[in-house]
Amino acid sequence: EWRDDATGETEGPISAGIGLISLPSGEVHGFVADHAGVLRRVSLPQESAEVAALDDDAFERPLHVDFAVSLEGRVWSTPAILEDMVVVGTDADLLYAIDRERGTIRWQRRVGSCDGVHGPGPEGGRRDVDGGPTVTADGDLLV
Repeated sequence: EWRDDATGETEGPISAGIGLISLPSGEVHGFVADHAGVLRRVSLPQESAEVAALDDDAFERPLHVDFAVSLEGRVWSTPAILEDMVVVGTDADLLYAIDRERGTIRWQRRVGSCDGVHGPGPEGGRRDVDGGPTVTADGDLLV
C-alpha cells in the first residue's frame, strides 16, 4: 500500500514494481499502477529512489502524487519508460502509452486476446499484454 500526501488517503496494493526515471534536474519520478487500473506518477526525494531499488520500506512514508490516469483493465506489471512516455499493459488486452509529463494518454492499442484458448499447450494460451512491456537498450518496445 501507499499513501497520497495530498489527500492522506491510503491506496493499494501496488500491482508490481515501480518504474523510475531520474531527470537532469535531480528530480526522480516513479510510475506505479494498481489492480484498479490507475497509473500514477509520484515525485520521490532522490534518496527514496536510491533505496526503492533495494527496499520496499522506502514507500512507507507518504508520496506526492503528480497525476493519476484511469485505464481500462487491471495492471499486473511494472510500467516501462520509453523516451517521453510510460508504457503499460492491462488485462483488458490494451497497451497504453502515457505522456510522462502531462499524464495524458498518447495512444492505446488492443493487443492479443484473452478470449478462450487458442490451441494446446503453452503456445495456445492467452495472448495479452498484462505481463508488462520491456524496452531494449536500443529503444525497441517488446510486448
